[in-house]
Amino acid sequence: MAIAPNQSTGRRFWSKNVGGKHLLVAETVPSDQSGKTATQTITLSLFDSRSAAVAVASKTFTWAESALPEVTLQERPSLLIILKGRKSVAQLPFTIPKRSMLKLPEGTRFKAPVSVKSSFTSGDSRPKAGQSLSFIALTVLEEPTSDQKWEKLIDACNQNRDPTVFNFSVSVPKEDQLALIKIVVDRFIKTKNKDALHVFLTLIEQRIVTTSAFGDILSYLIEKDLYKLLIAFIRSKSTVVVDEAFVHVLKYAIGLKQDQTEEVFFGLVSKGFTASFLRKHFAELLTAAEAVKVLNLGVDVLDAKASNDVVCERIIELLLSLIDSNCDKLIWEDDAYAALKRAKDYVQSMADMTSAFTRLLSKNKALSQLPDLGAGAETDYVIQKVAFTKTTESF
Repeated sequence: MAIAPNQSTGRRFWSKNVGGKHLLVAETVPSDQSGKTATQTITLSLFDSRSAAVAVASKTFTWAESALPEVTLQERPSLLIILKGRKSVAQLPFTIPKRSMLKLPEGTRFKAPVSVKSSFTSGDSRPKAGQSLSFIALTVLEEPTSDQKWEKLIDACNQNRDPTVFNFSVSVPKEDQLALIKIVVDRFIKTKNKDALHVFLTLIEQRIVTTSAFGDILSYLIEKDLYKLLIAFIRSKSTVVVDEAFVHVLKYAIGLKQDQTEEVFFGLVSKGFTASFLRKHFAELLTAAEAVKVLNLGVDVLDAKASNDVVCERIIELLLSLIDSNCDKLIWEDDAYAALKRAKDYVQSMADMTSAFTRLLSKNKALSQLPDLGAGAETDYVIQKVAFTKTTESF
């Protein structure tokens, strides 16, 4: 297909039909420095076969050689433009998404298909764009009520794929991530089956849903009162709970059943937090009555998880942050005195047991190293029997 002369701003040196509907053109860009530098400026333009007036998309880049490259188009397993010179090789991927027209890579949202070799002697292989989980998820976003596309998404999630940087995908904007999660949540509410829960977790584990949307997802799950999805989100190793959402989730948890409250609290503490930031959120979001509930909850979980040193240390740090931030509220609450005394007595007993255990270890170590030690290990001196050699001096 010919291109109108007034549309060519440089010298065209390569063209190729793509799918019978588009034409891909490579041309050099005129430059005042032409002939003075060892590089070429090349523009790849994409035209619709129905109209050559305006390019659908274009990409301009600098070729690091004075000679023009040899250009080839690889159509399978994915569309890829390959430019080869004497010393340089460039690869430019592009795709034909169903939601929009053919595009060249123009931004950071597009990820190139990375060539993979299964052995030193095998050829390059690239995953097809239509097989990526992100691509299948976007098709569900197009038709949320389509059972066929939903089943296809379930099948893709059931393949147990490990997260990998080699997947060919289009990163999903935050707005689309939230819309996709809402579709999955609606399916979970309607069906109450494990498929929707599995899809929910897989989208997170495969990084289709990113950390930028985690706070909004937690707020949405709390709004819908979905404990199962919330605890699954918290337990997932691929998620984080930001400090801004931590107190919101904790405030929601203290209104659940006792066992559910403890599960959410333990999951939150296991995720970790920043104590200095929590003080501010505790002061702003928790009432005195809610602070008392969190105090009692913390002591209960301390007692149940006493063997977990990391969790116990974090719970104590959380309780101290809570008391520091709400002390002005707690002094006016009668119920707060009992909760504060209970927390203080429990922490004090843990400190006493730790101190006693430390002394026991010290004494055991000293006795094992010095069997004839006469004084106690807690003293600052030792009594030890010493044998002297008897000698006779002649005068």
